[in-house]
Amino acid sequence: MSSAAMKLANAADTSSEESQSLIADMRKAVNTLRSIAVEYEKENRPDKVKEVEKEMLELLASYEDCAFLAEAVKAVPQIYQPSDQPTDFKKLIEAEVTKIKGNSRVSGHCQQLVRQFREVVWVLSKEAHKRC
Repeated sequence: MSSAAMKLANAADTSSEESQSLIADMRKAVNTLRSIAVEYEKENRPDKVKEVEKEMLELLASYEDCAFLAEAVKAVPQIYQPSDQPTDFKKLIEAEVTKIKGNSRVSGHCQQLVRQFREVVWVLSKEAHKRC
């Protein structure tokens, strides 16, 4: 591996570690939003539940983007080909993100989180209607 490729690999590893920390924080935030929605549902505030759900969907979109980008950056040192011409790393990373999106399970994981969110709220809503 060339010295440039080694530097890229080190930078990619550092970036990946930082991204993983951010991704973990995003997962925690999703759980917090679910808890907030549960409290709003218990208080019979469906407008607030919808608002929290909207925010969670935005967070999950960012989560996906971050996960795809982290994977792409980590892959760059393996696909990098040194040449006499300048390398367009932005284009290289974008192509890798596109490839990863097609093969990734991240979207399925996010859909599962949305389904769990809606199921928890639905169960609470159903229980509240039984008590009435």
